[in-house]
Order: sequence, then structure tokens, then C-alpha cells
Amino acid sequence: MKPSIFITGASGFLGRTLLGTLDSTRFSKIYCLDRSGRTDRDASPVVVTVPGDLLDPSSYLPVLKDVQVVVHMAAQTGKARAADYRRINVEGTRCLVDACRQSGVERFVFLSSIAAAFKKIRGYHYARSKQQAERIVSESGLDFAILRPTMIFGSGSPVQEGLTRLARLPFVPVFGGGKFPVQPVAVADVARVVAGVVSSGRLGGDVMEIGGPEALPMRELIARLRGEGSSRMRVLPVPMWAAVAALTVLDPLVGRWLPVTLGQLASFRNDGRAAASEKAAGFLPDPAGLDAMLPSSRISPDVGTTGLERECRVLCRHLVRRDPSGYVIGKYLDLHRQKPMACENRFDTLLLKMGSKRPFLTKFCDAYARFFRPHTCLRQKLIYLLAILEVSPEFSRFLDEADGSNHWWMLARIGFRGGLFGLQLLAAAITLLPLQVLLGRRGKHGGRGGSHD
Repeated sequence: MKPSIFITGASGFLGRTLLGTLDSTRFSKIYCLDRSGRTDRDASPVVVTVPGDLLDPSSYLPVLKDVQVVVHMAAQTGKARAADYRRINVEGTRCLVDACRQSGVERFVFLSSIAAAFKKIRGYHYARSKQQAERIVSESGLDFAILRPTMIFGSGSPVQEGLTRLARLPFVPVFGGGKFPVQPVAVADVARVVAGVVSSGRLGGDVMEIGGPEALPMRELIARLRGEGSSRMRVLPVPMWAAVAALTVLDPLVGRWLPVTLGQLASFRNDGRAAASEKAAGFLPDPAGLDAMLPSSRISPDVGTTGLERECRVLCRHLVRRDPSGYVIGKYLDLHRQKPMACENRFDTLLLKMGSKRPFLTKFCDAYARFFRPHTCLRQKLIYLLAILEVSPEFSRFLDEADGSNHWWMLARIGFRGGLFGLQLLAAAITLLPLQVLLGRRGKHGGRGGSHD
């Protein structure tokens, strides 16, 4: 008889990848706990969305009676209050463990974090909550396995996006010299290990740390994310003692507005490598290297692609507020090889150059082009890129998501965005319309402008 599996956090960054990795033919049912009750993931009759809340066991207890394996991935991450980490990561885990014992669940797989192994976690409430949750699981009496992935990289990775934003600053702050090693791992590889553990039978209380094949100093990782050597990167060295002292005072007061919190500083203060594990290696014999995790890794190294890669990233952040994956950038470059897009005149060239500098400028130029230059090269590129995003698995779900189930909130957001677009259009018209007229007159006397691709 095929077992049933119950997953928390299935709609998250790792959870979505795991659902695509699991062999659905090996399970009678794959239950996914979801507070929103969304059913868009139920492409297979085996996958069933369970509306409910981790802290409300009554919402999922009836399902657990039919379940043999639980995979617990739901967690509070990012910037949050200490109370939120404890409520979701600690008390939520306690509720789920108690429900599993009550329902007779056989096996329990818990996704923890390498942060649970850190020694210096002052102010790192996330790491402390993971340690407490691990203790609850290990003392549960269930047949369990605890998995501790390192930094998980991939399209949509919060930690990768945060470090990339840091790396793109004109002067990159590096805390404590950035000497402590880190060992990023690809999200697809973590999903492979989880799927392997789920299918392996008895768990036996294993604690497995999962990392990629490369360990490197934090400073070098930031340089790789920036796209240049660490010796060429303009670094702003910040002594660790000064950063800790400042954030100790500021974090409780204005932590949510700070670019770096005291907790996030832990990655600069601790060894982030995974301990060797024969079992993890057995599930992951060929882990992806760091180059394969970075957007440019799948790009053909043709001469002249650097500007297009940068352009794709800026336009993508304008459209979906996220960095493009390697697949998206590769398709964008292929499009320009097959269909070179030339600007019609000097003004269109200026519009494209401005719009591909920063997402803020893209919004500015796009607002103008929609009304006054609908066939400009910038608009063409945005339309083609949107078509690529719509057929890309990691972005199609994001594009299809609704703004929320509260209709009044949706209407308020639509009204706000409409008003913001109107202000952008007005500012763009005041600024760009005179330039269009001026360059148009010059073009009549000096010929047509160049092209940009």
C-alpha cells in the first residue's frame, strides 16, 4: 500500500521545489497544509490542499490519521519579532508534533537550518527558535530526521537576494573581514535530499547537515554575487565589534528598517559549512556547484552579452520585483540573437538606455512609453520578457497569484497603483516630452540615431 505524506510550508521557496521533485506515483496522497486554502497547486489528483493553520491542530488532525510521513518545513524567516519566531517555529512545531503522536504518524522529517549549529547567536532569534524546535522533535518519541541545510540558493531565494542587494552597493560593507566560510547549496539539491529521506524508510533520529560542493569565505561569495573578483570590489570594512554594538542598540528599536539586523550578522560571525554526512552524500552524489546557482551560469559566454544580462535583470525587477533565473536570462539572450531589436531614433535609444539603468527609471520610462511611444524598443523588450516569464515555471506561479482574498484590500491596492502610475506618467511627460521634441528636431537635421541591443 502506498503511503500518504503531509507537508507544511509547501507553498514556500523550498516547498514548491520539493513538490516538483517528489514522485507522486509513490504516494497515495500528498497533503499540503495552507492557511490561504489555495488549490492552484492541485495539478495532480494525488496532491491535496488542506486549509488550516499550524497552530490550530484541529484543522489538520483528521488528515494526519491517514498519514505515515510528515515533512515539516513551515517557519518564520526574515525580519520578525522574537515572539513571532517563538510562536511559529517553536510552538507551531510543538503543536504539530503533539498532533502526530496523537494520530499515530510513523515518521517525522524536520527542516531546520545550519544556523541551529551556530555558536554565536546573540540576537539571532531565528537560530534560537530552530534550536528549540529541534529539541522538541528529538524528544518527541517519533521516528525522526532533522535536516540542516546551509544557505539555500536558487531563483527566489530570500538569502541569495539579500546578499545580492548587499553586493550591488557602490561600497560593499563587509563585517569582520568576511573571513568565515559559507557553503551555499542549490534549492533543487535540498529538495532531492528531502525526497530521498522521505523514501528511505526508517529515519533513526539522524541529524544531517546539507551543503553544496564549494566552501568559500563570505567576502568571496559576495564578490561572486557581484560578478567580479574580491580584489576589485570596493569594500567598506566594518569591525565586527562596532557592528554588534550598533545593532544591539538599534535592532530592538528600528530593526525592521535596517538593511542588516543583528541576527543576519551571524552569517559573518559563524562557520557556515556543513559537517560531512555519508547519508546526505548518498542522496546527493552530484551536487550543483556555485556557478550553477548563479543567474549567469547558464549563459553562453558570447562577446557582448554583459549589457543584455544587466538589462534583463533591471527589466525583470521592474516587471516582477525579482531577479531573473538563468533560464530567463538565457532565453532573453537567445531572443536578441534571433531577433535583434534596433531603436528607431535617438529618443528611443535614450529611453532604452535610461529604462535599463535602474528599476525606478524603468517605471518612469515605461509609463511614458505606454502613452506616447507604445512601439518603442523598450516596450518591445518588456513585452517579450513578460512572455518569457509567463512560460518560466518559477515565475508563472508568481505572475498568476492574486493580490489577496480581501476584495477591499485588492481595490485599495489597484487604486494606489493607478494613482502612482498617474504621478509617474505626469512626471515622465514633463521630463521626457521636451526631450522627444528636441531630439526629433535634431534627428531631422542629423539623420537617424543608432541602435541598441
